[in-house]
This record gives sequence, structure tokens and C-alpha cells, in this order.
Amino acid sequence: MINRAPIALRALSIRTPRFRYIQKRLALAAWEGLEMRRLLSTAVWTGSAGDGLWSSAGNWAGDAVPTAGQDVQFNNLTGSGTPQIIQVNEAVEVGSMTMDNTILQGSDAITIDGNVTVGTSNYVAIIAPITLTHTTTLNVSAGSGSLFSDLLLCNPISDGGHGYGLTITGSGGGEVDIVPCTINSGGDASYENADVTENFTGPIDVKNGSILTINATLGGGISASGNSQVFGSGTWPTVDQTDSQFGATDIYGLYPGVLTITDGLHLAGGGIFTDTINGTTAGNGSADTGFSEVDVKSGTIDLASQTFEPTIDKTKYTPNAGDVITVIKNQTGHAISGTFANLAEGAHVDVSGYPFVISYKGGTSGKDVTLTAQSIPTIRSTTSTGAVTGVSGVLSVVGADPDSAKGSKGLTYEWSVVTAPKGAKTPHFTLNGTNAAKDNTVRFYKAGTYDFECTATNAGGGSASVIVHVVVAKTATVLRIVPHGDKIAEGASVQYTAAVLDQFNHSISATPSFSILSGPATITTDGLLTAGDTTGIVDIRAEDDGLAGTVGATVVA
Repeated sequence: MINRAPIALRALSIRTPRFRYIQKRLALAAWEGLEMRRLLSTAVWTGSAGDGLWSSAGNWAGDAVPTAGQDVQFNNLTGSGTPQIIQVNEAVEVGSMTMDNTILQGSDAITIDGNVTVGTSNYVAIIAPITLTHTTTLNVSAGSGSLFSDLLLCNPISDGGHGYGLTITGSGGGEVDIVPCTINSGGDASYENADVTENFTGPIDVKNGSILTINATLGGGISASGNSQVFGSGTWPTVDQTDSQFGATDIYGLYPGVLTITDGLHLAGGGIFTDTINGTTAGNGSADTGFSEVDVKSGTIDLASQTFEPTIDKTKYTPNAGDVITVIKNQTGHAISGTFANLAEGAHVDVSGYPFVISYKGGTSGKDVTLTAQSIPTIRSTTSTGAVTGVSGVLSVVGADPDSAKGSKGLTYEWSVVTAPKGAKTPHFTLNGTNAAKDNTVRFYKAGTYDFECTATNAGGGSASVIVHVVVAKTATVLRIVPHGDKIAEGASVQYTAAVLDQFNHSISATPSFSILSGPATITTDGLLTAGDTTGIVDIRAEDDGLAGTVGATVVA
């Protein structure tokens, strides 16, 4: 069947009022589309007006202040030096923002309809209230500058009660910091030892190697994956972490803080749980003298064999035996599920060289994760400083452990070889790993200089080491003369030699002196024997530095 609709359309005359109306409407729509695309194209900051005000048209390319919902771009206009500071002096609404080496500052809110992308020069900060109209992605790459973070957000973020959140991603370990702060005219940040209360209730998803430090009270939980890092303090609903790093530290992950989690801590394998220990008080924030603590109020706690990496700043804190550090305060009423990797109940934990014992049954609840500092013994060498002249010698040390109930009797001593002469067989210790090994007989196999390390360890894992220096002297032990039992014709000559060996049967450089004890022959001091003109038995002697030997020979016709 033939479709006649095209014929009917062609029958409409271009001269009719109906056609001219349609033609005008199409032209108007096309113009409106072009104008809309022009209005919504990216607005680029130039700063040409010189007053640093968002509202000044002369600061924008084309002398046009961005319209509502328009994408904006802030290029790096100051090189690698001080960031440009832009005063947001009116409430603004933008689409997406691309920013580099720029600070936006003001008391009026910035409504973000799109996402935020941060470049790699120095850093970017938004010191103004932010309103989200959807879950916003912060795409942050690691900056080349020496300043703290790559993106700094200092004021509360709101979502209008819609449950929007943040996705933090990027490349090269870009860092986002959400902390209370102010910026001075030079672009330097000053921080408050406090937590900002955020007004968005959606979750924060940190991924792709990004870093987040957040000191805040949140309405939504935090998830971390893909080798990312999350640090912070405040109050968060939940933490779900996989293949990433997590710790309760304050500003920029450096200072110990207290993090309250209201509804569960869920860790998965492959990640790292960090803990900063700079004192015996929980938190203390920028005072930098406390320890990090995660306080879980309800829900469940799953450790899932995460790697535990606590550290101590030795300039701030020296543990005393019995100090208790609460890593996780468990107020859920439930026992913790799992343990940290390779750290069972009561395991020894070395924290920056200090011994601790971990427990998952600590605190008043009997359900906390705690570290208890152990005593550290002392040790000194009492080995004789004289050279060893034989094949064995006695190594001696004295250990003490006054903070331990067993004292020195509770110490075990482990010996090892640090340095030995080239080619020497490893010395053999008579004892090792016992309390009696503090006095140890060692068998040597070559002369030379040796360094031994002895480590004294107590039951709590505390240890101390000392290096014991020993010199094994080459001692002339055997003198061997050749030839031996030779038959020498009357009047003939034979050259005799003598070798001096040490206690390990290794040659020692020597110049022995020869003589005839009896018989029909003469010999020079360097060993050339000449037989006489009569037959008989000859006794030959060689001597060097008090060591002597004899051989016999027969003069024959």
C-alpha cells in the first residue's frame, strides 16, 4: 500500500500563514538553543578587574558574571606561589567547577549543581558555605605544591535535607581535608581544634587512592576502598573500609584524635588500621600529646585481619611499663569480631621500638582493644677484652629488668653473629635462647675480629641488645718440617722447610731457624742440609718464637 502522507505535506503552500508561523517558531527555537548553550558554556575567571570579587564582571572572560548553573573555571594564574583569593560576595549557583591554585572565600553560600575538579598546582580551598543539589564528586589529583592539602573545605556543607553525599576520587593520592579553619590574606590556613557539624546526610565514598581527613559530625557514613586513606575525628555513623587505610587522627592525619562511631566499624581484609600514640590521654587533638581512639557506640565491630600499624613519636612520649592505650573503645555490648593480622590475644606488638601486648578483652567492658606497655630490660657486656688465643672463648653479659616481677631471672638471651672474618665458618654457641645463655661458650673456626649481638628479652616482649666485640688472635700451635725420614747420600745436600700453623691449622708467616741436634750432617739456619762422609742417623730441629719441631734423616753410602 502506498503511503501518501509526504504528498499531503508537500501540498502545503509556503505562502500560507500556517507555514510562515511554523517557520518563525523553528527559527526562534534555534536561536533560544544557541543562546542557552552560550549562557551555559564555561565561565572563566581572569581576575582582570583587580578587586578579587566574584560579582565584578570584569573578573570574568567576556565581562560576564556566571549565570545560575553555569560551569566555572579557575585557572592557575599565580604560578606555583600564593593562591589567588576570590571573595564570594553574593550567593551563587554553579554547575561544575574546575579549580587550580585558588581560594574561594566568603559568608554567602555556593550552590554546586555539578562536580568539582582540582588541578595539580599548589592547592585549592573553599572557605564558604556549600550547598549540594546532588551527590557531588570531588575529583582531586595530588598537587605539586608544598602546602597541606589539595582541596580544603572549611565551612559546613548542606544538602537541603535530600540525603546527598560526596564521592572523593582522583589520581596520585589527591587529598581532601574537611576541617574547621580560616584563611588569612596570604592564603595561610589557621585551624581550630574542633569538629565542624556538617548538614548533609548522604554518605562519603573515598576511592581510587584518594586521601580524606575530616574532623566533623556527619549525618552519613564513610566508605573507603581502592587503596584510599581516611583519617579524622568527630562523630560518624559508620565506617566501611576495604583495601585502604584508616585512623582516628586529627588535622591532616598527624595528631591523635577521638573518633566516635555510632553504628558500627566494618573493616575488610587488605587494609591498614593506624594508631598514633603520643601520650596516655585519649585525643588531645592538635596538642599532639595523646593517643588516637575509636569509640564505637553500637552496631558491630569487624577487624577482619587488617594490618595494625601503631606509631609513637619518641619526642613526645616514652612509654612506662603498665601504660594502657585504648585503641578501640567497644560500647556495643558485643565482642569484637576477628583480630588484627597475626596478632592474637596477648600477642607482642612492637610500636616504634617499644614493647606492648595487645588484648581484645580490655577496658572496663572486657571488650575493648587495648595495648599495654611492657618493661624494657637493660643489658651490658662483661666479656673479657683480651684476645682469644684458643679455638673457643666465653661470652658474658649481664641483664636487668627491675620493672618485671621476675627481674633478671625472667630474661632469655639470644646470641647472633653480626660480623666475622671473610670465609669464616659460623661460630657455634653452646647455649642460646635461655637465661643461662648470658654466659656462653663459643667455638671459633678462624682467627680474626668478630662482633656478636646479644638480645635480652622478657616475657612481655621487651628487649635490649648489646654488641660484644671479640678478637681471636692467630696463635702459633704446630710447626711442621719437610721432608721427613729422608735418605740422603754421603756428601749430598737437601733443602728443608718448616711451616707454622695456628690453632685452626691455618698457615702463619714465620722464619724458623734450623739446627742439627745429632748425626753426620750440617745445616744452615735457613734449612740447607749437607750430609757428611759417613753414614748414620741425623736429628734435625726447627724453631720459631718458642715453638719447635724435629725430624729425622739417614745418611747412606
